[in-house]
Amino acid sequence: MRRLTCLAIATLSLFAATEANAQFANKSLGIAPGYMRMNADPTVDWAIPLSLEGSLYIENGFDLVIRVAPMLLTEKLQGRQLFGANFALGFRYLLSEEQIRPYLGLNIAGLYIDRANDKGYG
Repeated sequence: MRRLTCLAIATLSLFAATEANAQFANKSLGIAPGYMRMNADPTVDWAIPLSLEGSLYIENGFDLVIRVAPMLLTEKLQGRQLFGANFALGFRYLLSEEQIRPYLGLNIAGLYIDRANDKGYG
């Protein structure tokens, strides 16, 4: 009798179950080291950024993204180290929400280079 009751409960639960839905996390944090060559600035040669990124899934495939990347920059002429930071705020549309998540995005970004101790560069 006990076995029949367990079998009946298992069978009924199979018929009463609804479909499974998987959802990715609504918030994410990421960190990424990198290397950057600075061709646009005549005084800075290269940089090593450490990118910190956060995203918030809004709805229907849209993400709100913020990125802050403090970096060490190397001056071309004297080889001195400077401090800089890259800031970006934007959104992206996820084309697919499966394991590989390609997206199209739009960012508003800026680059700050601290030249407070520079002598000779305006």
